[in-house]
Amino acid sequence: MKILVHTMLFICLGVFVQAQTTHQTVQTKKYVLQTFPAEDVSTIVLNIEGQVTVQVWEQTSVCVETSVIPQTANFNIIKLLAKDGYYDVKSSNTDYNLMVSNRPASKFFTYKGKRQTVCMEYKVYVPEGTQVTDTSGRNLVEQTIAAK
Repeated sequence: MKILVHTMLFICLGVFVQAQTTHQTVQTKKYVLQTFPAEDVSTIVLNIEGQVTVQVWEQTSVCVETSVIPQTANFNIIKLLAKDGYYDVKSSNTDYNLMVSNRPASKFFTYKGKRQTVCMEYKVYVPEGTQVTDTSGRNLVEQTIAAK
């Protein structure tokens, strides 16, 4: 009987530890979604550092999904920075062009004197029929690149 109680206790402890581990791995990325109007835009220029994936979708807007993945950074600090707009991309319209840019120093920050590092991934959804280039004019539609 004592062995059965210990076995059940061990199983319950294992389930609890697995649940805690699963909860921690769920919080490994912070997503930031932004949408920009693109009704009259013929060309979108991406000036973004990090891994960029471009996909065509059936909307008339551009959507940028930024994934912030902690390398040495505290996840709670990343959530606070995201809330304050630290990981937001910026856009500017000129004639029939839309430029989307990120912050140059968004891969790391300093907190309490220690450098915190993150990996940045971007998924950019663009309207069908829109030309998408990087700042050197390279066509990016449906390609994954390491920008810069």
